[in-house]
Amino acid sequence: MTNLNKQLLRILNQISVTPNDPDMEIVESFQKRINSDNDLIRDENPLDHFCVMIVPFDKKSRKVFLGHHKKADDWIPPGGHIERNETPIESAIREAKEELDITLSDKDLELFTLDCLDVSGPKKICKMHWHIWYLFRVL
Repeated sequence: MTNLNKQLLRILNQISVTPNDPDMEIVESFQKRINSDNDLIRDENPLDHFCVMIVPFDKKSRKVFLGHHKKADDWIPPGGHIERNETPIESAIREAKEELDITLSDKDLELFTLDCLDVSGPKKICKMHWHIWYLFRVL
């Protein structure tokens, strides 16, 4: 089991769900995907891989901040693919620096939620993204 597999399983343990919770299905899907023999990052599996999303949140104004993604032609929060030898939290910190020019630490990020999204399209290599969502509070 790789370090990334272990990190992802730790994240699943942080998500509090009960057997009747609707989120239990996504947690079980993540666990099955993590434990599969399929590679987890885009460099090794360009069709089906893990990503991080970071949601800048202003608690006072109760607003989140989004950017227009040219390739997706959609308004989404910053984020991106987990790279080789990165943990999800390291990916989130890197993406914050690359996309927002903000230096964050793991203490600034709060695990928010998980989702799996079909991102396939006629001009896209990626087909499935397994998103780990982090929240960080901005001033």
